[in-house]
Amino acid sequence: MDIMDILVPSIVAFLCLAVFLLSGQLIAFTLGLTGIILLYTFAGASYAYNSINVIYSSLNSYTLMAVPMYIFMGTVILHSGIGSDLYTGVSRWIGGLPGGLLHTNVISCAIFAAVSGSSVATAATIGTVAYPHQTKLGYNKRLVLGSLAGSGTLGLLIPPSISLLVYGALVGVSIGKLFMGGMVPGIGMAVIFSIYIALKCKLQPGLAPTEARASWKMMLKGLYLIGPVVVIILVVLGGIYTGVMTPTEAAGVGSAVALIVAALRRKVKIWTVLQQSLMETVKICGMIFIVIMAAFILGYSLTTVGLPRFLATFITGLPVHPLVIMAGIYLLYIMLGCLMGAIEMMVLTLSVVFPVIINLGFDPIWFGVTLTMLIELAQITPPVGYNLFVLHGITKQPIGDIIRGAVPFGLLLLLGVGVVTAFPSVVLWLPNMMMKPIS
Repeated sequence: MDIMDILVPSIVAFLCLAVFLLSGQLIAFTLGLTGIILLYTFAGASYAYNSINVIYSSLNSYTLMAVPMYIFMGTVILHSGIGSDLYTGVSRWIGGLPGGLLHTNVISCAIFAAVSGSSVATAATIGTVAYPHQTKLGYNKRLVLGSLAGSGTLGLLIPPSISLLVYGALVGVSIGKLFMGGMVPGIGMAVIFSIYIALKCKLQPGLAPTEARASWKMMLKGLYLIGPVVVIILVVLGGIYTGVMTPTEAAGVGSAVALIVAALRRKVKIWTVLQQSLMETVKICGMIFIVIMAAFILGYSLTTVGLPRFLATFITGLPVHPLVIMAGIYLLYIMLGCLMGAIEMMVLTLSVVFPVIINLGFDPIWFGVTLTMLIELAQITPPVGYNLFVLHGITKQPIGDIIRGAVPFGLLLLLGVGVVTAFPSVVLWLPNMMMKPIS
């Protein structure tokens, strides 16, 4: 293929994306219209019309059926008050640790992430309860905000993760293995966050008051409060790991269990919870699926003009070590994370980046988890860091203070990316131990 046959469409695609994004257009409009322009200009009207079939096939997916169900499960837990009970229950087990209730932020976010799949929902749910409580007790505001912003990102990594689900659907790899691959790094990042908090508060005791250890009776009551979330986690992740359920089936069963648990609590009206959860699920899914449709159109157009294949061949032929190329890809995602959200960043780039990854010989499960860790960083990277703005809306604190509090946790995320890059087995060990491979 002549270099000009690739260069000209690539320049047109870049210019279209740049113009649309800088003019403030929605990301779905930007991706879809860029794809249509490329198809009409360089492939012909018949290819542009065929994009309708591409849209249909992109959404006619058994795998993507899990997205609304996982979102629904998380919203039921959010609106039923189970999240606030989770925070209270965890707080009774961390007395005596340097940093006190700050560890509750990390642990509660990690546990809530395992039933939410959303970084924003995780930060919002725990932040609503934790921030006013901890600042009233005298905790350093910046450290509270940073721990909530950083720990909230675990919602994208610890399964069930909407980010990993969309990645698997876009590139066609096992969702079950992706979920299991995110487990160890997700728990590992939670541990690293807690170690950082403990060391910082040990060196600067004024940042956090000393929490007295709760009685065994209060700790057991704390387990009772945590119990509903643990039951849902065991049903969903246990079913996937053992091979009893596919991730999509686990989403449906988990949603049903979440509804039953919410009804049994009797603290809120179940019909009110159901109505609120359904409306919120429809709104979130509408945004996600429009972006996915547009991304498939752009991916189809780029594949039609041959750009992914050309780049994969060209880049893998460069006389440099594959890790150097991977470092360049990491840098690309870090920069994009300053400009757009998680799902948008993923769908914009995967049609081009994924063939390169495969040609370089990297494992697609490992890359999906590593990519999600980089996307986590985007959630706390200004100027477009969703977790930052969620916490700003909840706490009314200056966005600058939230950013400064989140910086150490962003650096720890980069450390985590370095660890899984140097030791891929951190990601691949648990998927390889699954009882049977499932999609």
